[in-house]
Amino acid sequence: MTARAHPLISLAAAAALALSLAAGAQAAPRTLSFAGYTWKVRPSADAEPGPNHWSSANAWLDGNGWLHLKISRKKKLWYAVELATVEHLGFGTYQFWIDTRVDNFYPNVVFGIFNFPAKQGLAGTNEIDIEFGKLGDPDAPQF
Repeated sequence: MTARAHPLISLAAAAALALSLAAGAQAAPRTLSFAGYTWKVRPSADAEPGPNHWSSANAWLDGNGWLHLKISRKKKLWYAVELATVEHLGFGTYQFWIDTRVDNFYPNVVFGIFNFPAKQGLAGTNEIDIEFGKLGDPDAPQF
């Protein structure tokens, strides 16, 4: 899957792509500068939520400054990617653009966009959550 945005993208797209980053006792995560914000790329590891595998190599910016996110496979395991803004953005109006057809995702793929306005992060309240996926059911709606 590739997600990309126009270079003049507003605060809206940056926050909309934000996915939570679970804190851990690891080295500082790799960062990307995209849409005027600094993004932490979740370190490669096996971790929550669920039995997920993460690869920081699955997020990058191309020569046009467009953000790419992908799912990769290595030794029969699938690896996802997760980004989180360094800044806490709070409530507001957010917009995002996805340059792929979300209705063509494999049934087990979910693209989640989260905003945790409170500084408490995952334990905080008021989570704003948008997900595109069929949650394993090929006949389910994707939103």
